[in-house]
Amino acid sequence: MPDRNLIVAFEIGSSRIKGAVASVDPNGALTVLAIEEEPLIDAVRYGVVRKVEEVSKRIQSIKLKLENYAAVSPGKIKRVFVSIGGRSLRSTTISVEKKFPEETEITDLVIRQLKEQALALGADNAEREVLAVIPRDFVVDNIPQKNPREIYAHSIQADICLVTGRATNTLNIKRAITERLDIEIQSPIVRQIAIGGIVLTDEEKSRGCMLVDFGAETTTVSIYRNNGLIYLAAIPIGSRTITRDLTNISGVESRAEEIKKTVGNISPDDSAQPMGSDGMDTTEINNYIRARAGEIITNIMEQPIYAGMKLSDLKGGIVVVGGGTRLRGFNAMLRSQSGLSVRQGMPSNTIRIADHRIDPSAAVDIIAVLAVAARVSKENPCVVYPEKAPQTEADNTRGGGRTEGEDETISRIGSDMDGDLSDLEDEDERPAKKKDKKKTVDQKGTKNLLSFFGDKLMRILSEESNDSDQDDND
Repeated sequence: MPDRNLIVAFEIGSSRIKGAVASVDPNGALTVLAIEEEPLIDAVRYGVVRKVEEVSKRIQSIKLKLENYAAVSPGKIKRVFVSIGGRSLRSTTISVEKKFPEETEITDLVIRQLKEQALALGADNAEREVLAVIPRDFVVDNIPQKNPREIYAHSIQADICLVTGRATNTLNIKRAITERLDIEIQSPIVRQIAIGGIVLTDEEKSRGCMLVDFGAETTTVSIYRNNGLIYLAAIPIGSRTITRDLTNISGVESRAEEIKKTVGNISPDDSAQPMGSDGMDTTEINNYIRARAGEIITNIMEQPIYAGMKLSDLKGGIVVVGGGTRLRGFNAMLRSQSGLSVRQGMPSNTIRIADHRIDPSAAVDIIAVLAVAARVSKENPCVVYPEKAPQTEADNTRGGGRTEGEDETISRIGSDMDGDLSDLEDEDERPAKKKDKKKTVDQKGTKNLLSFFGDKLMRILSEESNDSDQDDND
């Protein structure tokens, strides 16, 4: 059983499900040990689980793969952390206020009471559930404060960001994992917030930045300012939309996906050959890709407006993650049209990767969920190990109770026995040795074997005694 806490996370996307195991040492350091994934086709649409049974089977397959890793075996996965995403995600800002009859210190309890007020006001839709409550923009006695704790005041106001999603999505995830596989879900984690926690710097969040998760069927945008999340929305369009556009040329989606990855290039390239090796017109292919990518980028750049900001307010630039960003030329096009700096999001270098086959940029989503789990996983381990059977007195002596002298004596007895079993038979039975030898040993084996060992042991001890006496006389 490992001496480190093991945590397990699952990330359910539109094109694949990922599962991962990581260890957390006593100092809280996270080490990613293993990541496995299974492809999906139409079982999850726009990040929302539709086919519960299919998702459950894929998760079970990943679970068994993870349990076979040496770092986990012979443990069994009984609890997991799961990400929540999809086009139903959105943020709402709730303003709350608390007044005190006399000057009172602002403590964590006061902040928690403000969050509860916001939660009560925002949780008024039975079809949606609140997934995250994030305080920001505090005003204490009419003075803005970044951190109001330990300040004495008569009043405090706060804008609280509530992130909500469709309740049916969480319910279907529980049906797939808890009901069918008997695995407890420790906590649902908003994927976009988790990713922001490991790829954004404090400076970017303070100056104002936009995080873009360019996925298969959705593109999720979150905006930060003054170190807090102020806006989150999911656009129902992603990289698979480009693939489906290309089926007008290839006819088959799997072939279109291959073309997008190998030939696709958003940026015009004069040196590119107009015809591919298979006779396909690369110019036509990239015109399709460029048009759809332009539409996605236009939608991305509109999100700051919905958040009550301008693009120029995002001094920290744009950080991009997700499989869609691997499309050649996408980041350059986003940089050109937005006029902002654009960089690829990578996990913090404080997170260690044990397996060199894991690509951190491709696995940033599942690594982010593990990072959140590492902070909140204190009890109820994800991996449970069988109890070790208590050791009996016989176990204590078996194979390890002999002294050095006894080992040497028994070794010598064994050497004397090699190739000669005649001493195991009685004198009267020796004439019939060739015919009935096996029968004789079976019937009298126990008695004669004990007698043999006793005689041999006495003979050896006697020889050792004589040798010792002779040494003394010499």
